[in-house]
Amino acid sequence: MEDSIIAKVAERAFLPLVRSLYPEVVDYSFPPSGWAQGLAVVSIRKTMPGQAVRVAMGLLGLGQFSLTKVIIVVDADIDPHDMEQVTWAFSTFVDPSRDIIVVPQAPADELDVAYLPRRRVGSKLIVDATRKLRDESGAEPPEELRPDEETVRLVDRRWAEYGL
Repeated sequence: MEDSIIAKVAERAFLPLVRSLYPEVVDYSFPPSGWAQGLAVVSIRKTMPGQAVRVAMGLLGLGQFSLTKVIIVVDADIDPHDMEQVTWAFSTFVDPSRDIIVVPQAPADELDVAYLPRRRVGSKLIVDATRKLRDESGAEPPEELRPDEETVRLVDRRWAEYGL
């Protein structure tokens, strides 16, 4: 658990450096459930095809990220610290045959039991959970539908009345 706390401090401290190398990075998170570096979620401002994979591949070469087993890349409007939002993006935008990449023979955390008995060498998983641009999917991205602020306030105010 201490690793997770240290990882949270490190992720905040190194965010400016990560952004200087990859300006499209909005934020990232090493969720505590991913034991400090087993899982990283990165949000980006996507402007070109393949950008999510390019950023993930680059991050796998940096410090703590080099020990990360799974990197999920999401759009800028997804909070990488909110696993509900991340799960929604994954479930909505990922086509496994197109959007999941396995990187073999990569540096691994020697404490990760999944890599036994080899240690220090394992595979990585990159998941592009971003909305796909026309050049990536062959179709225009679907329009995002969100309720207006007034509707959200009204439902929130009257939620108890609905008996749900």
